[in-house]
Amino acid sequence: MEKAEYRLLFDLEDTYWWHRGLCSIAEQLIKIKQTLPMRSSRVLDAGCGTGGWLKRLDKHFWATGLDISRDALYFCRQRNIEKLALGDVSNLPYKDNSFDLVTAFDVLEHRKVSSDLTALEEFFRVLKPNGRLLFNVPAYEFMRSYRDRVVHSGNRYTALKVKRMLRKTKFRILRLTYWNTFLFPFALSMLLMNKDSYKAGVSLPRFPKVINSLMFKILTFEAAILRLVNLPYGLSICCLVKKD
Repeated sequence: MEKAEYRLLFDLEDTYWWHRGLCSIAEQLIKIKQTLPMRSSRVLDAGCGTGGWLKRLDKHFWATGLDISRDALYFCRQRNIEKLALGDVSNLPYKDNSFDLVTAFDVLEHRKVSSDLTALEEFFRVLKPNGRLLFNVPAYEFMRSYRDRVVHSGNRYTALKVKRMLRKTKFRILRLTYWNTFLFPFALSMLLMNKDSYKAGVSLPRFPKVINSLMFKILTFEAAILRLVNLPYGLSICCLVKKD
């Protein structure tokens, strides 16, 4: 990620509709309060960025964060997060069977990750038996934009591509779904009309508070739907897998 993007992410992560929506989707998929014992569970946020999601995890569990960027860890410390490590998800500095849950949001596609499959194997190694991994990746190569460049995104995925990748691991898929479904037609039309603000050099377009709030409510509605069914398409893919 470009250095300036860390400051932007830090400033917006707690209020921006997309980041708040991802947290709602993630909490729904892992059933954060029902699945894992509070405080006694050990959780790793791999590729923790500026620490918004990690801060949420730390309220419930013993949580630690890892990132390859010193800039990211600097902003995590501004949130008073102390359990941090500098490292690469393809070579995690942790012992086997260390964590009950690993999360990795928009990490596997990063250009500095030498192999997404190697990273998955590392997540498998550090998870305890029956431990879970929740990861998020961007969807569809045709949705590539200016933001992919500034955050150093190398790949975009489809659900089929994720399934094929996971078949090469020992993980068992529990949930695999697209999300950001209802806003997808809007984002696609903006891209096709060449009016996407990303193309103008703005990686995270700002919206009035009322629009930002509305978009977040749409994502909380999607989170409620995900209690029952997976979504067929969207801007991102979220996947929950288990180490049997």
